[in-house]
Amino acid sequence: DIPFGLKGFFDYEEALEFSKKTDKPIFLDFTGFACENCRLMEHNVWSKPHILDLLRKDFIIVSLFVDSKYQLPNEKDWIKKEGKIIKQLGKKNLTIQIDKYNNAAQPLYVIIDSNENILSGPIGYCSEDDFYQFLKEALNQ
Repeated sequence: DIPFGLKGFFDYEEALEFSKKTDKPIFLDFTGFACENCRLMEHNVWSKPHILDLLRKDFIIVSLFVDSKYQLPNEKDWIKKEGKIIKQLGKKNLTIQIDKYNNAAQPLYVIIDSNENILSGPIGYCSEDDFYQFLKEALNQ
């Protein structure tokens, strides 16, 4: 689940499609089940009322777990890269993170529009003030 009852997606393409329908920016949350810094950001920064309110009202959230072992059942969800076929969700999410944002660390946050243009970020583990400015920057585009 996404923390604090936030609604969102766990699939990059689904979030893009929804963004096209709603015209809201996408908050990409590259995270991991075993990522301690991800949990610290969620509990110490996301939990602040002014930040939680922005996440809830102004963004489409997609949490992309890079350590998910879930096997993707449909060929349309697979990624072909360098002669290999990526069939595992976590590896697909990590490939998206590295290929699009040139970073393999978690947490990593990026805000994009429905055409995949970067509105703010990438940003990783940071202070409450820096995270708030990161969110506001995207909304001011």
